[in-house]
Amino acid sequence: MEYWQDALSKHLFSETSQSDIQTVLKEKRAHIPKSLFKYRKFSENNLKSLQNSTTWCAAAATFNDPYDSSITLSWSPQDLNDLFIKGLFLIPQFGLPEPDPEMVARVKQAPDPEIEYLNILCERDPSQDFEQSQKMMKWAKGLLMEQFKKGVQITNQKLKHEYQISCFCESLNSMPMWYHYADKYSGFVIKYNFLESDKYDSIRICSVKKNAFNVIFYLTRFFAKI
Repeated sequence: MEYWQDALSKHLFSETSQSDIQTVLKEKRAHIPKSLFKYRKFSENNLKSLQNSTTWCAAAATFNDPYDSSITLSWSPQDLNDLFIKGLFLIPQFGLPEPDPEMVARVKQAPDPEIEYLNILCERDPSQDFEQSQKMMKWAKGLLMEQFKKGVQITNQKLKHEYQISCFCESLNSMPMWYHYADKYSGFVIKYNFLESDKYDSIRICSVKKNAFNVIFYLTRFFAKI
């Protein structure tokens, strides 16, 4: 990944302000290739695209790669600790005591927030069994994780079905592209000019805070007459 792409990604997936969004948009526009290519086989629909200067957009659910446009998440030990601290106030719904400010402060400073939380429980109530409390904590975390996974699945279904995508290539001489998308070298390539002013201004970037996964999208008219 080039430096500007890396910087762009960091902007898009952070707490980006409206002013930052304009910076991101300017950076993206500065690196839009003058021309992009689409490899096609000879068919009625593809010839219509060539004739009418249009392109086909499809939902990711129709792609060969089942993971295309899906999000996956992984956590480091520090990520899990931070997640536990943020979820402290959800603990009471699972039958565990509600944390007070002193408890929260101690837990935040501890190398292992979960163990520190259980130690505090046992200090305050000697009748608490550490191992039993640990089992209850594991059960509660399991329920929260299942809820989180379901949320990710729902998000992925929306991403894969509700957004239309069209893919392009920067190279005119890609042998794999000619083979896989141009009917084994017997098709053709459509060249699209992405720097014409009236289409160039149609590229929009929406609010990252309001649309976390719909960061960059293209207006319908952008593809209408390229």
